Amino acid sequence: MMIIPSEYVAGEGISDATSREHVYQVALDGDPLEHIKSLAKFFGVDGQVEDLNKDGSYGSTQYPVYSVGSQDGTGKSVSVYWSGIGSWNYYDPNAYRDVADEDTNLPNAREARAEATRIFNATGLNVSASDIRVMVDDYSAQATALLQIAGQDTAIEWYLSWGRSGEIGSASGAFAKFIDKGEFNTISAKDAVSRILDGRYSGALASSFWDNARLSIGDTIQSDMLPNPEANPEVVKVTIEKATKANLLIWDASGNAWIVPGFALTDERGWIQSVFSLEDGVVELADLPEVMPMDDVISNK
Repeated sequence: MMIIPSEYVAGEGISDATSREHVYQVALDGDPLEHIKSLAKFFGVDGQVEDLNKDGSYGSTQYPVYSVGSQDGTGKSVSVYWSGIGSWNYYDPNAYRDVADEDTNLPNAREARAEATRIFNATGLNVSASDIRVMVDDYSAQATALLQIAGQDTAIEWYLSWGRSGEIGSASGAFAKFIDKGEFNTISAKDAVSRILDGRYSGALASSFWDNARLSIGDTIQSDMLPNPEANPEVVKVTIEKATKANLLIWDASGNAWIVPGFALTDERGWIQSVFSLEDGVVELADLPEVMPMDDVISNK
């Protein structure tokens, strides 16, 4: 059984230096009705615009969920979620239909990158081909690119996936912009270690961070790297050995999204925890999330 550490401690190399860093509020960008109509036209989705949240099915009715097309997953659809980062997605189940091996028509890496560049730029992300990450194998093709701020990646992502038919089966992005709220004091990496066990301080790292780190929780853990609770059943202590500065996407108590400074903290087992480093009082903390079962944490990184 996986053991959740009850205490994290900073290793000798973890800095106690503080700094001042920029904080950005994530704001919705544009008119959602114009966006949904434009996406429907671009992806060839027929139908009328509906607000799926008019009855509060997706939470507060002040946050519309606009959709065009199939609502039962059997045909093309496109949706815009007008809250938070303004996420949108497109889905075509027909693209994932079974095809014979000889009929597989997946794009190669060059073709996928070119198509992704065209689609990402057409749907609101100003990106060059060199900034798009592509993964292609015998069964699938995917492309991703990240919204940047001050030249740095954020966790706000554009995504494309092709089925073996060679058609695009899913796409997603966001209608978000950044508002610079100025510079604020941060705590040190050493002090940030004490925030790990308080989920209110966690945040989302850019997916490119995981690529660069070449680490994922699911495939780097070995049983002999885990703490041994039998040695001390009351305290399971884990040491943080590396701290890397990173932008984190967080949500405050009101559900607003922010890009804030933080750290990716790597412990002795190779696990990475993301913690934001703003001093208390700058952003109103969200409620403490429920603790996930460790099996779920591992399977979801």
